[in-house]
Amino acid sequence: MQEILKIINQIASTSSRNDKEAILKQHKNNNQLKDMFYFVFNPYILTGLSTKKINKKTKEKGTTYYNFDEVKNYILKHNTGTDYDIATVQNFISNQPEELHNFYVKVFTKDLKIGVTADTLNKVYGDFIPVFSVML
Repeated sequence: MQEILKIINQIASTSSRNDKEAILKQHKNNNQLKDMFYFVFNPYILTGLSTKKINKKTKEKGTTYYNFDEVKNYILKHNTGTDYDIATVQNFISNQPEELHNFYVKVFTKDLKIGVTADTLNKVYGDFIPVFSVML
């Protein structure tokens, strides 16, 4: 995930849309990056978590996962935002390196602001993320 964070920071630090697209094209074959973008930017995927909820102190123990994909799959099935779900995500984040904590909070709350939209991702990856378009 350190590599993914470096790519995300590189995209966020660039202000040019063309440069962002070039960085995305450069990492087009990185499936872990694509899975993370799909999870964050797909409007049909709900996590049931907000920044306030993720920072909440819970009495639940939750399940402990050490792999992002395992937690992601858990949240896809259990997206109610219950204390148990919150504790599970908190357990995962607390077992990660310190520099990734804020990144994971933004991913699980779907609040990753890097200047890229679903339209940009679809332009690079093809028909990747469903987009709502207004019928005229």
